[in-house]
Amino acid sequence: MKKFITLALASAAFLAAEAADVTVYNNGAYGKGTIFYGWWNDVVDTQAENPTNSDAKVMSFQAGGASSAIASFGLFADGKDFVTGPLHSSTLNFKWYATGTGIYNIRLTADGGKEQDYVITVTDENIGKWNTEALKVSEIFPEVAAQWNDYVGKGAGYVFGVALSEGSEGAVMYFDNIHYSNIDESWVAPEIPEIVPPATVPAIDQPEENVLSVYSAYGELSFNTGWWGQSTVYENVTIDGKQVAKLTSFNYLGWEFVNHFSAEGYDYLHVDFYPCEETGFGFTPISPGHEKGWIAPEVKVGEWNGYDVPLSYFEGVNFADIFQFKFDQGSKVECYIANVYFYKTDGGDEPEPVVPGATYSDKLTGSYTQNMGEEKEYPYTLNYSITYNEDKTLTIKGAFNWTNGEPVGMIPGSVFVNNVNNELTLENGVRTATTADTYEARAVVPVRFFIPVALGVLEVN
Repeated sequence: MKKFITLALASAAFLAAEAADVTVYNNGAYGKGTIFYGWWNDVVDTQAENPTNSDAKVMSFQAGGASSAIASFGLFADGKDFVTGPLHSSTLNFKWYATGTGIYNIRLTADGGKEQDYVITVTDENIGKWNTEALKVSEIFPEVAAQWNDYVGKGAGYVFGVALSEGSEGAVMYFDNIHYSNIDESWVAPEIPEIVPPATVPAIDQPEENVLSVYSAYGELSFNTGWWGQSTVYENVTIDGKQVAKLTSFNYLGWEFVNHFSAEGYDYLHVDFYPCEETGFGFTPISPGHEKGWIAPEVKVGEWNGYDVPLSYFEGVNFADIFQFKFDQGSKVECYIANVYFYKTDGGDEPEPVVPGATYSDKLTGSYTQNMGEEKEYPYTLNYSITYNEDKTLTIKGAFNWTNGEPVGMIPGSVFVNNVNNELTLENGVRTATTADTYEARAVVPVRFFIPVALGVLEVN
């Protein structure tokens, strides 16, 4: 479930009725270590008036606005003040009161990655009255119970979650007296192995001229780490004289690159991964509107795992326009990532010598289809030139000749050279960019023009 709003609320101790019962929520108060998370499109009032007793407080839940759309929320055990281990063989008890029909999933999760539901179908027969539930955790949620017992995720997880699958418009669901009974008071947390960080980092076994480095000793592309509700804490550290990414409480992490880049012409994507605890791992290169994730078939704990994935695996991804990476499948563990790079296996052609001041020219032909109520084809010829300046910068010029008129909304766009985005300027029909960086480049440089139009992007190799 995607988490959006996080709010720590007031706490209450155990239910007075039974010392062995653990309160999650009762009469407007939360149990110790219980944290509220709004997940999706929810309207939750933790101090709602009890529909049958105005002197008592209950929790109300409904979809945002007047819609009957999907909504969800959860109550989370933090793993410190509230540990899920003793609940593995317990009974989850709660009351609910509905004002309209609907289907609600009561959801428990473990921070080890397991998630299971119990479905409540609200019919006309049980509307307008308090209903009680007593759910044996090990029977209704066996996979979650097993991870709670094994202390996977260090005792954290959702101990009460609700997801509305469908419901009558404006229907409200009330909950109260959410607690666990018959807990395992003899449960003891198993010892967690000592976390040992890596002492060395694998060397890159590809020659630098065959590598496009994303994050390695050969260089780093600028990126930001996005916040999409992940628990992961990201830090750059130095190990064995090399920079690596240290991830604490890793579940998933996104890199958003400052500039889009091209990995066209490369054969493999390589990533090294070192987990300190048992976990899964995967990664996903992302182009606008297209992604395909890869999941490691094996992850060895306490050593570097090196993965080489052919780019042909990532079907649909446009490697000429990469702008994000995602790392995921983590079980909230400490781990390290190093040596993220693309590489070629054939070595490529030897660069031709560069002649300072020389200009190299060529042309490309193609067509662009635009739909402005009806489809129209726009054939073009692109005449372009690359000039190697004395200071080793490059000046690139391109002129489009359209034989069936020009597409609507043409703007200057940009050009990628050596995986760097350079903005174009437009003057007298010629689009020009001079690179800011210097290159020891071959005589003919791979160039990709991006000329945005009103309804799309024209890509010319």
